[in-house]
Amino acid sequence: MLTTRQTQTHALKTQLAVKRTEAEAAVASALRAEKVKRYLVIVRNVASLYDTTPDKSRKEEFLTAVRELWLLGDQELVRKLRIFLVDITQEKSPNLREQLFGNVVLEMRRGLGVPVDRIDNEDFRFHSA
Repeated sequence: MLTTRQTQTHALKTQLAVKRTEAEAAVASALRAEKVKRYLVIVRNVASLYDTTPDKSRKEEFLTAVRELWLLGDQELVRKLRIFLVDITQEKSPNLREQLFGNVVLEMRRGLGVPVDRIDNEDFRFHSA
């Protein structure tokens, strides 16, 4: 009788562990999908910050995604986004700005588990060819 009870308890604990793992994986997958949406908005709309005839809706979409990443993004990504945005307000050189945004993109890739071992921030260009 005791062995049956132990077996049932063990089986229930195993089932609970499996359900917990599945739930955690589902949450992680949903969070990743939300991050990807915002990452794409940022990458697609970064040029709106520099257009001579800015599209206010694209700029607002960019800034909204940045604000949402303050909640959803990894700490290092949030920090690198801040550094990039501070640089914009100081109007430093486009090359430095691109490198700072390259840091943001690299951090996005890291957060998604995409390799970054053969690229660096200088590989990313949005302002000039």
